[in-house]
Amino acid sequence: MGNRDLQFAPHGVFRCAGDDQWVAIAVRSDSEWDRLSALVGGDARDPDFATIAGRKAQEDRLEALLRAWTQPQSAAEVETQLQALGVPAHKAATSADMIADPQLAARGHFVRLPHPLGGESVFDASRFALSQTPARYERPAPHFGRDAVQVLGEILGYDAERIAALDAAGVLR
Repeated sequence: MGNRDLQFAPHGVFRCAGDDQWVAIAVRSDSEWDRLSALVGGDARDPDFATIAGRKAQEDRLEALLRAWTQPQSAAEVETQLQALGVPAHKAATSADMIADPQLAARGHFVRLPHPLGGESVFDASRFALSQTPARYERPAPHFGRDAVQVLGEILGYDAERIAALDAAGVLR
Protein backbone atom coordinates (compact mmCIF):
# COMPACT_ATOMS: atom_id res chain seq x y z
CA MET A 1 0.00 0.00 0.00
CA GLY A 2 2.98 2.32 0.38
CA ASN A 3 1.79 5.51 2.08
CA ARG A 4 -1.85 4.83 1.30
CA ASP A 5 -4.42 4.18 3.99
CA LEU A 6 -7.48 1.92 4.01
CA GLN A 7 -9.81 4.70 5.22
CA PHE A 8 -8.28 7.99 4.06
CA ALA A 9 -7.65 9.37 0.57
CA PRO A 10 -5.54 11.06 -0.39
CA HIS A 11 -3.02 9.85 2.15
CA GLY A 12 0.61 10.10 1.15
CA VAL A 13 3.78 12.05 0.69
CA PHE A 14 4.07 14.31 -2.34
CA ARG A 15 7.12 15.89 -3.99
CA CYS A 16 7.44 19.67 -3.80
CA ALA A 17 9.73 22.26 -5.37
CA GLY A 18 13.37 22.10 -4.34
CA ASP A 19 15.90 19.37 -3.75
CA ASP A 20 14.32 16.36 -2.01
CA GLN A 21 11.39 18.35 -0.59
CA TRP A 22 8.17 16.54 0.32
CA VAL A 23 4.87 17.13 2.09
CA ALA A 24 2.67 14.58 3.82
CA ILE A 25 -1.09 15.00 3.32
CA ALA A 26 -3.87 13.02 5.00
CA VAL A 27 -7.49 13.69 4.08
CA ARG A 28 -9.71 12.05 6.68
CA SER A 29 -13.15 13.12 5.53
CA ASP A 30 -15.19 14.31 2.59
CA SER A 31 -15.37 17.80 4.13
CA GLU A 32 -11.55 17.99 4.32
CA TRP A 33 -11.40 16.88 0.68
CA ASP A 34 -13.94 19.55 -0.26
CA ARG A 35 -11.70 22.25 1.23
CA LEU A 36 -8.55 20.81 -0.35
CA SER A 37 -10.14 20.36 -3.77
CA ALA A 38 -11.46 23.95 -3.69
CA LEU A 39 -7.88 25.11 -3.16
CA VAL A 40 -6.41 22.85 -5.87
CA GLY A 41 -9.26 23.50 -8.33
CA GLY A 42 -9.48 22.04 -11.82
CA ASP A 43 -9.89 18.27 -12.04
CA ALA A 44 -9.71 17.98 -8.25
CA ARG A 45 -13.31 19.30 -8.24
CA ASP A 46 -14.46 16.25 -10.23
CA PRO A 47 -17.64 14.95 -8.53
CA ASP A 48 -16.15 11.43 -8.67
CA PHE A 49 -13.77 12.54 -5.91
CA ALA A 50 -16.49 13.92 -3.62
CA THR A 51 -16.65 10.76 -1.49
CA ILE A 52 -14.01 8.56 0.06
CA ALA A 53 -15.26 5.66 -2.07
CA GLY A 54 -14.81 7.72 -5.22
CA ARG A 55 -11.33 8.86 -4.19
CA LYS A 56 -10.24 5.32 -3.25
CA ALA A 57 -11.54 4.00 -6.58
CA GLN A 58 -9.32 6.45 -8.48
CA GLU A 59 -6.37 6.79 -6.14
CA ASP A 60 -3.72 6.81 -8.87
CA ARG A 61 -5.47 9.67 -10.69
CA LEU A 62 -6.06 11.48 -7.40
CA GLU A 63 -2.39 11.28 -6.41
CA ALA A 64 -1.28 12.43 -9.87
CA LEU A 65 -3.47 15.53 -9.47
CA LEU A 66 -1.98 16.30 -6.10
CA ARG A 67 1.57 15.74 -7.33
CA ALA A 68 0.97 18.23 -10.13
CA TRP A 69 -0.31 20.74 -7.59
CA THR A 70 2.43 20.26 -4.96
CA GLN A 71 5.48 20.04 -7.25
CA PRO A 72 5.78 23.73 -8.14
CA GLN A 73 5.33 24.84 -4.51
CA SER A 74 7.58 24.62 -1.50
CA ALA A 75 6.66 22.04 1.12
CA ALA A 76 6.26 24.84 3.66
CA GLU A 77 3.79 26.66 1.38
CA VAL A 78 1.67 23.54 0.92
CA GLU A 79 1.78 22.78 4.64
CA THR A 80 0.70 26.32 5.57
CA GLN A 81 -2.15 26.44 3.05
CA LEU A 82 -3.57 23.07 4.03
CA GLN A 83 -3.21 23.53 7.77
CA ALA A 84 -5.04 26.87 7.43
CA LEU A 85 -7.94 24.89 5.93
CA GLY A 86 -7.86 22.27 8.67
CA VAL A 87 -6.41 19.60 6.39
CA PRO A 88 -3.62 17.59 8.03
CA ALA A 89 -0.34 18.31 6.26
CA HIS A 90 3.29 18.65 7.24
CA LYS A 91 6.48 18.98 5.33
CA ALA A 92 8.88 16.04 5.59
CA ALA A 93 11.39 17.57 7.94
CA THR A 94 15.15 17.12 7.97
CA SER A 95 17.08 17.08 11.23
CA ALA A 96 17.96 20.75 10.65
CA ASP A 97 14.27 21.54 10.09
CA MET A 98 13.40 19.84 13.36
CA ILE A 99 15.98 21.84 15.33
CA ALA A 100 14.64 25.09 13.82
CA ASP A 101 10.94 24.23 14.27
CA PRO A 102 9.29 26.99 16.36
CA GLN A 103 6.69 24.66 17.89
CA LEU A 104 9.34 22.22 19.08
CA ALA A 105 11.42 25.10 20.42
CA ALA A 106 8.43 26.51 22.30
CA ARG A 107 7.84 23.11 23.89
CA GLY A 108 11.49 22.77 24.90
CA HIS A 109 11.68 19.60 22.81
CA PHE A 110 15.46 19.71 22.36
CA VAL A 111 18.07 19.84 25.07
CA ARG A 112 21.64 21.01 24.45
CA LEU A 113 24.51 19.93 26.65
CA PRO A 114 28.26 20.20 26.26
CA HIS A 115 29.89 16.97 25.15
CA PRO A 116 33.50 16.22 26.12
CA LEU A 117 34.36 14.72 22.72
CA GLY A 118 32.32 16.76 20.29
CA GLY A 119 31.33 20.23 21.37
CA GLU A 120 27.60 20.26 21.93
CA SER A 121 25.17 17.35 22.05
CA VAL A 122 21.54 17.93 21.04
CA PHE A 123 18.91 15.39 22.00
CA ASP A 124 15.17 14.98 22.49
CA ALA A 125 13.79 16.05 25.84
CA SER A 126 11.31 13.97 27.75
CA ARG A 127 7.91 13.73 26.07
CA PHE A 128 6.29 14.35 29.45
CA ALA A 129 6.23 17.59 31.43
CA LEU A 130 5.77 16.29 34.95
CA SER A 131 5.16 18.90 37.64
CA GLN A 132 6.40 16.92 40.65
CA THR A 133 9.17 14.93 38.99
CA PRO A 134 10.43 16.97 36.04
CA ALA A 135 13.11 15.50 33.82
CA ARG A 136 16.69 16.50 34.58
CA TYR A 137 19.40 16.69 31.96
CA GLU A 138 22.75 16.54 33.70
CA ARG A 139 25.05 15.05 31.08
CA PRO A 140 24.98 13.79 27.50
CA ALA A 141 25.00 10.15 26.51
CA PRO A 142 28.21 8.44 27.45
CA HIS A 143 31.06 8.01 25.01
CA PHE A 144 32.76 4.63 24.85
CA GLY A 145 34.66 4.02 28.07
CA ARG A 146 33.44 7.10 29.92
CA ASP A 147 32.44 5.17 33.04
CA ALA A 148 34.97 2.34 32.73
CA VAL A 149 37.15 3.40 35.67
CA GLN A 150 34.13 3.85 37.95
CA VAL A 151 32.58 0.51 36.95
CA LEU A 152 35.87 -1.40 37.19
CA GLY A 153 36.94 0.21 40.44
CA GLU A 154 33.76 0.86 42.41
CA ILE A 155 31.52 -1.94 41.19
CA LEU A 156 33.94 -4.72 40.24
CA GLY A 157 36.57 -3.86 42.84
CA TYR A 158 39.59 -3.68 40.50
CA ASP A 159 42.55 -1.81 41.95
CA ALA A 160 44.17 1.16 40.18
CA GLU A 161 47.09 -0.96 38.93
CA ARG A 162 44.82 -3.49 37.21
CA ILE A 163 42.71 -0.72 35.62
CA ALA A 164 45.90 1.00 34.37
CA ALA A 165 47.10 -2.29 32.85
CA LEU A 166 43.78 -2.75 31.01
CA ASP A 167 43.98 0.80 29.76
CA ALA A 168 47.57 0.35 28.60
CA ALA A 169 46.55 -2.82 26.73
CA GLY A 170 43.88 -0.82 24.86
CA VAL A 171 40.97 -2.70 26.41
CA LEU A 172 39.27 0.46 27.65
CA ARG A 173 39.41 2.40 24.35
